[in-house]
Amino acid sequence: MPSIKGHGHKPTDSPGGLIHLRADMAQTSARTSADVTTIISLLERCKVHGREKSYQLLLEAADSILLQEPTQCDALSYRGLALYRMGHNAGALAALDRALVAPGAAASRHRQAVRKVRIACLNKISDATPDFFGFPRTAHLHDAGGSAVTR
Repeated sequence: MPSIKGHGHKPTDSPGGLIHLRADMAQTSARTSADVTTIISLLERCKVHGREKSYQLLLEAADSILLQEPTQCDALSYRGLALYRMGHNAGALAALDRALVAPGAAASRHRQAVRKVRIACLNKISDATPDFFGFPRTAHLHDAGGSAVTR
C-alpha cells in the first residue's frame, strides 16, 4: 500500500493496509470520503477478480481506480497482472514498470509478485522476438583443398 508521502511511514499489517491508503489519499488531495471508499471497494474487487481469474473484470476494476488515482501502485500491479494473463505483454510490462516506481511501491506488499510477473513478461517478450539469422556458409579465401567453411 502507498506510504504517507513525505513521512516515509510504511504500512502495518492492518486489514489490507487500507488505513494507510486512506491517510495517503487524504493528505495528497482534497478527496471526499466517498472517493476513498470507492477506491477501497474497487481494490477489494480487484482481489476477488484476481483470485477468480476473471482477468477482464480485474482489468476493468483496476482501470476504474486509475481514473481516480493514476499512480495507485496496487491498481497498476493488478492492471499489469491482468494484461499479462490476457497475453498483452507490452502493456503489462508498461503497467508493471509504473507500479514499481509509483509512490508507495517500496512498501507495497505486492512488490515481489510484481517483480516475478515482470520477469515472466520479459521472458515472453524475448521469446517472441526472432533470433538473429545465421550467416550463409562461405568458403575461406585460402582454401587448402579441404572443406573449411565458416559456421
